[in-house]
Amino acid sequence: MTTLWDKKFENDSASLEKWLYGKQSLTGSTRQWFIDEVKVWPKGTALLDAGCGGGVTAYHLLEQQLLSNISYTGVDASQCMLNLAKKKIKHQNVNWVLSPLDALNYPNKFDKVLLRAVIEHNLDPEPILKSVANVLKTNGVLYIIFWNNPVFTGEPKIKKIEDGFYDNSHSMETVLRVLQASKVDLIHKEFIKEKSENSNERLVTKFRKKS
Repeated sequence: MTTLWDKKFENDSASLEKWLYGKQSLTGSTRQWFIDEVKVWPKGTALLDAGCGGGVTAYHLLEQQLLSNISYTGVDASQCMLNLAKKKIKHQNVNWVLSPLDALNYPNKFDKVLLRAVIEHNLDPEPILKSVANVLKTNGVLYIIFWNNPVFTGEPKIKKIEDGFYDNSHSMETVLRVLQASKVDLIHKEFIKEKSENSNERLVTKFRKKS
């Protein structure tokens, strides 16, 4: 499967690296919020970074010497993204997997799952949400960090931008409904102002899977 990211960057990996590893991408407050969460996890925690892209989250974990404490799996449907991730992060506790996010085949395997700026780029978030809920262990935690804040009332905002990419704001009601049907309930939400932007506050959330 060739993704839109592959079509855009397969012959221009330098631009992809410059974009993902530029200063603005590496200084986000929501990224640091997640890193602070990882700091208090028990040693050996199994993390799935679903939609890991070029590995920026893993890069932060490596820089702050946290990869040695966890088992990290990064999954993405884009080969060019994973090629960049493999180039930037080399660690014995890291595993990279090429797979669509709606077809994950690791039932009840992970203690933690991260979805950061992922569902906004998909027309329908439901298959991905069901898939990540399935791989989460009982009492495991799903982190969803929204790039575009969800719509709390009214219709979702569906927008297609250049090169065919989606840049949506999905319905929070849909997110909650789908996850609750998989026994995954919201336990925390807060808005965090990004350092690198003038006014945007982004929603960060935590969900726990019930038995």
